[in-house]
Amino acid sequence: MTSICPYCNNDTGKVITMKKKCPVCTKVIFVRNGKVVTDEEKFIIDWQKYMDFMVPDIEALRFDVEKTLKARFGKEPGAPDLIWGMFNQILLKLSDPWDLSIIYRNMAKFRQSEGNKDAYIKLMKTAMCLEVRDSAEKGWANNIVIKNIDDGLVCDECKIINGKIYPVKEALANFPLPHNKCTSDACRCTYLTK
Repeated sequence: MTSICPYCNNDTGKVITMKKKCPVCTKVIFVRNGKVVTDEEKFIIDWQKYMDFMVPDIEALRFDVEKTLKARFGKEPGAPDLIWGMFNQILLKLSDPWDLSIIYRNMAKFRQSEGNKDAYIKLMKTAMCLEVRDSAEKGWANNIVIKNIDDGLVCDECKIINGKIYPVKEALANFPLPHNKCTSDACRCTYLTK
């Protein structure tokens, strides 16, 4: 560990072991994986955990994506572009539908964190379709049943479709989840296969 601020390179006077504000530049310093990092680096490291289990060397992937994006943009890529590029590189390396669905779900969470509800819905639909198609091909499912979280946060639109049964072919043609008319920031409904 170090006492040096990653933003201004000044000595903070004390070894940094947890989140703190730099007394010189007043920016917030973070600690991740035993290293003192900036807010942008923290953002990247925090999102890498949603993909690092899918690749043998996440740092090598990050380096390759940074290099490619820097060549394309003519400058260092921003953290969101880097994360998105890493997700897309992982997609190119996967073939198993369940692995692909995990990455699409995490990509959906990323877009949701940016406030992009349309992209969130599209990516979640892709993830769920992959799961259902795989289950159907293995003979595990003929239908899906919509199930919403049984709490006070379920919107009226989602309550209407709770328990509704769709044949797999119909569901795959126009996947009903996430529910397009959901009035929440993110539809929490899920499905069961039958």
